[in-house]
Amino acid sequence: MEYRRNDGPNLRPVLPTQTKHIGEALGQSVVKTEALMMNAHMQELETMKGKALEEEQDAHAAYDNAYFDLLTAQAHFMEAQASLNIAKAKLETSIMIVDVCVDNAVNAVGAVGRWKSKIDASEKLRH
Repeated sequence: MEYRRNDGPNLRPVLPTQTKHIGEALGQSVVKTEALMMNAHMQELETMKGKALEEEQDAHAAYDNAYFDLLTAQAHFMEAQASLNIAKAKLETSIMIVDVCVDNAVNAVGAVGRWKSKIDASEKLRH
């Protein structure tokens, strides 16, 4: 038989039915405590899940924004490349025009030189 202390200095016996009720009460208390802890843990997990979903959505939005920025940069690059190709074609055309002008100038100087020689020769023949 078990004994427990009463309010006074004397010990009094604990009856088996009391032990059974105390055990059941303790068991129920443990079960309730575990249920409360499990409920708190589940709420914490739900909160963490919500935060994780928000972070995932933020990550997707950041990826979408970065991808849009990449496409925009590619479009600007292609536009700049087209402008560069146009400028290159204009420069090549200008170089060809300058080459033709230089050739014409050389030919003109040569023609002037030949005419001057002919004029000088004809003047010598006249004198």
